[in-house]
Amino acid sequence: MMNTAIMQEKTGDIFLQKQIEIMIEMNNKKFVSELQQLKNRIDLLENEVKQNNARKVTAYSENKSIEKKDINRPIDRNEVSPSDVTIEKFFYFGKK
Repeated sequence: MMNTAIMQEKTGDIFLQKQIEIMIEMNNKKFVSELQQLKNRIDLLENEVKQNNARKVTAYSENKSIEKKDINRPIDRNEVSPSDVTIEKFFYFGKK
């Protein structure tokens, strides 16, 4: 009778050990899957950032080339444009 009790205990330990091993293996597979999903998401986000940066550079260069100032356009409330003022009046060197 003692022998059967010891055998049942050992068998129970083996089953418990197998059950724990299976649970750990399932948990590891779940973590690997989630980690792979995170890596894929990071790759997608990196690609989006690169595309956005490329768009910004393109948009900036387009805006820079479009932005040409007309020196004959009035720049103040008195309708005075830079071409209306002589260069000497731009700089003040003291008494005149």
